[in-house]
Amino acid sequence: GLVVLRGGDNFTGFCSEDGTNWTSLGRPIEIQMGNSVYAGIAILSRHESIPSSASLANLEGLSTNWIGAEIGSPAAVGSFAYHGGKLSVTGSGRKIGERGDQLYYLYQPTRGEIEISARLTDVNYQNALTQVGLMIREATNGTSPFAAALFTPARGSAFQYRLSRAEPVDGYPSKGKPDRPGWLKLVRQKSLLLVQGGTVP
Repeated sequence: GLVVLRGGDNFTGFCSEDGTNWTSLGRPIEIQMGNSVYAGIAILSRHESIPSSASLANLEGLSTNWIGAEIGSPAAVGSFAYHGGKLSVTGSGRKIGERGDQLYYLYQPTRGEIEISARLTDVNYQNALTQVGLMIREATNGTSPFAAALFTPARGSAFQYRLSRAEPVDGYPSKGKPDRPGWLKLVRQKSLLLVQGGTVP
């Protein structure tokens, strides 16, 4: 018979203009993370002390129990407010990448397979390379493995990731329309390995 084994974690990002028809931001990427991770909203302004802000609605796969953290210790303290199903978040930070991140992260501990989505309704920024969107991290330090579906006003939506601790960040070219924030979705699925005859290779 067949034996089903659990493999690694496959992460995929998506964007959409209407929340129904989704465009993949690239092929799934396998990232080794523990079963318990942190999922939520990331924002960075491309400046340590000048924040950007964003508004999100239609959040799915997330509760209302948020925790905020300044990853990489940006100079400006981030903040958030949740009311009537709408989330506003403000944060600063210079970058995602170069072996370490600096951003504001609004997150919830979670585990197992994950599917989160949100509609980005507004982004206020001084730098058009501001990034905001969905992120799953293994830890809340600056060098943690992560996967993210992020919107940048100058470029549109893109999928970025770090495969293991302190490695450089990689990703796929941006899709979607610049200056038109829309829907984002981020999925973590456990890959399955089917082994014939009950023999593990």
